[in-house]
Amino acid sequence: GSLSRAMLTLFDILSVPEISQYRDAMAADPLFSAFIVSFVVFVSFGMLGLLTGLVCESMFEKNQMKLEEERVEAEAKRARLVEQCEELFVQMAGSDDGEASTQ
Repeated sequence: GSLSRAMLTLFDILSVPEISQYRDAMAADPLFSAFIVSFVVFVSFGMLGLLTGLVCESMFEKNQMKLEEERVEAEAKRARLVEQCEELFVQMAGSDDGEASTQ
């Protein structure tokens, strides 16, 4: 067989773990059996790790966007508060000594 056929066979074993068609070859060569089992186990864990990483990265990115939106919203709220305070202080009547009356 060729390298491409071997790669296709390994992909087939991984995607459809029905190894009954390879039973005769596995019974004849225990080293081949060990290779197939270890290949399926390691690649399965690798794919699981890859998918977990993608999900975590997506959630991290969404969290960063949410934090940025909250920061922008807080800045806008602060700016509105400063503007309202400035208007309030302008409207207050002041005395000659620099104090504002409460009336």
